Amino acid sequence: MYDEDTVKIIRGRTPTSQNLLHGGFRYSKDGKLTTDGRQAWRCVRKKDCCRGRLYTLNESLVKVTQIHNHDADIADCELKEVLAKVQDLAATTMTTNHNIVCSVTGPMSQDARARLPNEQAVKKRAQRARRYGNPRPRAPSSLADLQLEEDDCRSLSGEPMLQYDNNLDDRRVIIFATKNNLTALEQSSSWYIDATFSSSPQLFYQLLTVHAE
Repeated sequence: MYDEDTVKIIRGRTPTSQNLLHGGFRYSKDGKLTTDGRQAWRCVRKKDCCRGRLYTLNESLVKVTQIHNHDADIADCELKEVLAKVQDLAATTMTTNHNIVCSVTGPMSQDARARLPNEQAVKKRAQRARRYGNPRPRAPSSLADLQLEEDDCRSLSGEPMLQYDNNLDDRRVIIFATKNNLTALEQSSSWYIDATFSSSPQLFYQLLTVHAE
């Protein structure tokens, strides 16, 4: 499954950390770059006194300097690669966390799946990556300061949603709906309307939703 000369660098548990996979072993960065540009990596099982270490240059393997005191763990590497992919997709796409988790974890081996955290924990990891990769803009202090960007007016699948915006500073009205939403309303024999106040966004008085049967 793993080529002896192939290394793969993946996202670590935190947004700024990285892991390296090689030969069924997992490494984390060990210090800064050397003067000639090499990066040292050490086995993540430091607590087990493993001194496994290697060097890369421009993300290519240069030299393995220390061997491990334990066997390779293919399932662990697969698991971490899957979790990293979940985080990458959450941070760079508009796909829902549920769909990301289902699509990425589906092809996992049984050994790796046995170590997979529960679905809710994986979704939380995806959500943290999404928030880090797409930080929320600062909340406006008034309706006049509320400027809708193009990305704010698209659904999770990328469809345009903004149907109306009167841009008034004192009585702002904004209507969101995709073409598919409008088609569903047009073809439905019954509409259900819910007008709430407590859950309306900041600066707005009321949130009104229309549902098709």
